[in-house]
Amino acid sequence: MEEKIRNGIRIRKTVEDDAGLIAEIENDPEVKKFLGGPTRRSEAQYRESFAKMQKPYEHLTIDSLANNKPIGRCGLIVSENESEIHIVLAKQYWKQNLGSEVALALAQLSAERYPEKMLIAKVHPDNVAAISILKNLGMAQSGTINKLGSYDNGFLRFEKGEEVRK
Repeated sequence: MEEKIRNGIRIRKTVEDDAGLIAEIENDPEVKKFLGGPTRRSEAQYRESFAKMQKPYEHLTIDSLANNKPIGRCGLIVSENESEIHIVLAKQYWKQNLGSEVALALAQLSAERYPEKMLIAKVHPDNVAAISILKNLGMAQSGTINKLGSYDNGFLRFEKGEEVRK
């Protein structure tokens, strides 16, 4: 992916050197309460996961242009029929409209690369800001995920069908 620059942020391909800051961001208890997965992951575990990721998964890093430092991660998880967006921002960057900027960039990237796929997102039911962002993108809640033992059990599923993607 070529980098995308929008309103004070740059979205670029994740590199191994991003692992430390991404681990720090995601291990923050306030951030972690909205994420699924293991309780804590080390920098080494993030490095290993970056190395294992293959297409069509797009793992991207969000940088602040003000300090040229990673402030979060985002990406697309592409399956046979869907393109799933995900965004994680460091707590100090919440409530600055950055999540909306990233979501819009990912929706556009998905529409460009995977126009035949339904855009989806999974969100923790208490993440009011993310729910608002998804609704502003024209996405609608389509259900609740019920997979016992899965990281996203109880998460809300949002979809944007082809008729609203255009």
